[in-house]
This record gives sequence, C-alpha cells and structure tokens, in this order.
Amino acid sequence: MLAAVALRLARGSTARASTSSSSVASVIARYRAYGVLSDPNTFELLQGPEGRLIIDSYDDRGFVINGAYCEGSLFAYEKAHAAWRPRAASAITRASLAALEILDPVPDLLIVGTGRVVQPLSEEVLEYLRELGVAADVSDTSRATSTFNVLVEEGRSVAAVLIPVGS
Repeated sequence: MLAAVALRLARGSTARASTSSSSVASVIARYRAYGVLSDPNTFELLQGPEGRLIIDSYDDRGFVINGAYCEGSLFAYEKAHAAWRPRAASAITRASLAALEILDPVPDLLIVGTGRVVQPLSEEVLEYLRELGVAADVSDTSRATSTFNVLVEEGRSVAAVLIPVGS
C-alpha cells in the first residue's frame, strides 16, 4: 500500500510539475503529508464488511478497527487507516491534514474527534479545509466515531481524524 501511494505521488509529480508553480507546491505538500501521516510500521489496509473500514470501539488510548487495536490518534478513509501524529486538538494543523490531498477522491466531509471534549479547530485549518472543498464536522471522539461509522455504512465519501478520548 505504501509503495503504491508513493508511486502514485511520484507519477503525479512529473505530470503536475510542468503545469504551474502552485501544482508543484501541491505535490510538495502531498509528499510532506505522506511523511507526516504514515510510517511503514503503522499504515495498514484493513477491510470490514463489504470492504468498509468500521471502528468497532475505542478506549482512552486508541481504537479497535475491524478487530485490530490501533494505539494513538487515527486518520481513516474508506478502506485504509493510518497512525496520526496530533495528540490534542491544538496540534491539528494544515500540515497534519495535508494527507487529504493524496486521497482520491478527496472526501466530501472530514469528521474530527477532538478527544473527551469538543475543541474548536483553528481558523487556519478551517480555511485550508474550505480550500480543499472539504466540510468539517467537529465533535468529541465518542460522537465522531459514531458519526463516521454511520456515514461509512451509508456509503458516503467521508474521512475521519480521531484523537483518543484519554488525550
């Protein structure tokens, strides 16, 4: 999976680099996002019923996804999930969300779980999401997890970034 994403980014960088400097900046952001988001030891492709990623449960330290325990914060989209660095809502930045740019298609909605209590996103992050055309639904992680699962079951184009409730 990691190799496929890197190969896709590499192919995309050649085609995009010739179009404009903003395209080059986008490719650089994608490479940076890939490095921030994933690690060969933590990125996994897991499938649930009918190929969907379902968050079975969570605790103070992490999440159970399709029966596998994943400690720490989580980035989830369609069939894939990855360890995610932010451990507090205040650590959510443009750079930590730049992985949205490598998703194809970009999700319509980003579910943000900010831990035990709802924390607002910075104006900079909200502006970044608007630039990408991604709506944000910010709530505590408990509600965010439920919302993500319901929308996945409905077949919606949705991603989630979730901070454990103990953070």
